[in-house]
Amino acid sequence: MGTTAGTGTSTVKALAGPPQVAVEEEGKPTEEGESLEVPRSVEVTYKQIDGKVRVVPIAVSKSQDPLTVAEEVLEGRYDKSQGLIINETFEEQPLDLGDQEAEILEEDVPVDPVPVEQAPTPEPEQAPTALTPTPTPTPAPEPSVETAPESAPDPTAGKTVSELAQEVGITEQNFRETYPDLSRRADERARSTEAEVDPRTGLPGFSLPQNLKKGKPGYRQTQGITFASDLERAAYSATTSTRSEPGKRKRDSYRKLLEDDGYTSTEINTMGREIRSQMRDQYDGAGSELSVDLNKDQLLPSDFEDDITADASGFIPQVQFTEQEAEVALPKKEKVKFNNHKKNPIKKGAVRLNLGSAFSKEGVPGKLFVQTLHPIKRAGAPDYGKAHSYGRAFTLRNATFSVNPFAKTIIRSKADNKYPMASVDGDVVTDAEPNLDGEVLSFNPFANDSFVDSQGRVVTGADEVTVYGTKAYARGNIQYADASPEVVTASEILSLARQGKKYVHPKFHPKGIDLSKLNENSIKKT
Repeated sequence: MGTTAGTGTSTVKALAGPPQVAVEEEGKPTEEGESLEVPRSVEVTYKQIDGKVRVVPIAVSKSQDPLTVAEEVLEGRYDKSQGLIINETFEEQPLDLGDQEAEILEEDVPVDPVPVEQAPTPEPEQAPTALTPTPTPTPAPEPSVETAPESAPDPTAGKTVSELAQEVGITEQNFRETYPDLSRRADERARSTEAEVDPRTGLPGFSLPQNLKKGKPGYRQTQGITFASDLERAAYSATTSTRSEPGKRKRDSYRKLLEDDGYTSTEINTMGREIRSQMRDQYDGAGSELSVDLNKDQLLPSDFEDDITADASGFIPQVQFTEQEAEVALPKKEKVKFNNHKKNPIKKGAVRLNLGSAFSKEGVPGKLFVQTLHPIKRAGAPDYGKAHSYGRAFTLRNATFSVNPFAKTIIRSKADNKYPMASVDGDVVTDAEPNLDGEVLSFNPFANDSFVDSQGRVVTGADEVTVYGTKAYARGNIQYADASPEVVTASEILSLARQGKKYVHPKFHPKGIDLSKLNENSIKKT
């Protein structure tokens, strides 16, 4: 039996004589919660009536006599003049079944057991000694997440040498000297990951193998899901919730593919949540057509390449989409506040891109965006946590420009592409039509530390500004900075994080912001 342990052998030979009666009935269930003994296995050698010698295994419980059980089981099948040879090789051990009910069932004796190759009639003086039984092979377990063979995990996976050193409580230099092989593997993995980064998104590139591209997953009562790339498809399948073992194995296979491609467990879970959030926003009952794109509401360097600007001839660009198209572009939960500022005006506000509204239009280069109008806090900082209204463009007077230096660095380093970062603040003009005349101002977080004009000069304010797309169009008196814009580097942020300190900014983060989750994997040194 697979759960017993051999403790030597003993041989018992029974000569002719009447069989004894078994002292215990078979097949009786044990009391619930009690330990159930595992029957010991004995091998019985006997001579059949036709003269052939056989060896068969028989299960015997603790309270039973092996010889008695063997005689009862083999009654009428063996030559009693030769008797039986009992080989005991296992010692019974209890098996705790907890709250389960169990039964001890008699093990079947093969109808035609495999013969042992030996003389048909052993001579008395050459009676066979104890035979070493051939263990019954344990059946191979059903493949599952728990039993599937897999290689030992790489301790350097997803970690830099600095992080590995922190885990064992030594400096990076000491770690490199003590563990040169681990350091080399961590460095090679980091270089490999960097080489495979998608230049458009700044994230690791990813492609599913052909055998996994064929599946068509569903969401609630719809199969109509369009994934922007293999990344979305894999992230969705890698974060499914299932109770079935095949489903778990499939989920884990997608997860391992992503991890092997450089994604951490946290990044995979974050992508899965974002995908389901997009699905929930679009789902409108059975048969809904869903579209998933992890870059849909993220700010990318490419978003600043094709924005419209005035040219040298004095041409004034025009708004390239209608009010109706703007409302359609908004996520479902935000549509109720479209142009809310016209019905419920506020005096001051802060305007910034609504990343979740990004859409494309035939004949128009690049992405198009709706804008979000946020209220201003009493202390004067934009309240990016609240949205008062949405519109295709907003005009503000007595405008100033807000750039959160921490958020700009987090976005530039690609640690988080959705962090509230910059806005144009001022007095809200409720009924103004979009006016794209004036000096074109830009703020590209991947290239600029502040809003700049067409000559690259830092702008701090203007009499009137219309915010449309990724540009601001300033008119009247334009104010310029006398000093360089405020900057905080990724190295400075990481230094604070290592010291367990918060990042504090008097306007944007007066109470400080927790940096405990930041590391070299989530923010690049810039």
